[in-house]
Amino acid sequence: MLNLALLLALQAVSNPPTPSAPQHELKVDMQLDAAFFAAADKNGDGGLSLDEFVGGMDRRIDAAIATNPAAQKKITPDQRAAIREKMLAPAFRSFDKNSDGILTLAEITAAGKANEGAAN
Repeated sequence: MLNLALLLALQAVSNPPTPSAPQHELKVDMQLDAAFFAAADKNGDGGLSLDEFVGGMDRRIDAAIATNPAAQKKITPDQRAAIREKMLAPAFRSFDKNSDGILTLAEITAAGKANEGAAN
């Protein structure tokens, strides 16, 4: 399970936190498994492009934001772009073990298992 502390990461990306600013955290449970892979593989070719991976992650992030009024007010379109560029794209590249620009189911599930191990 990949838990992204998005608001904290966003603050580091776009607005360094000030000591008096309240820190909020939006936890997004991102289980990288066959279900995630199937939902993200929009063209059904058996591999995830960067756009498909980011789209799949975006849908889960959107769902978490939709249930969090503070996040709805705080996360701007520019910050969402920063998430894609500074978090999701590098994650995709690190998961793509053979560097072919396509994530396989094996690469996704291996990444999910590695993240579960790191979280425990």
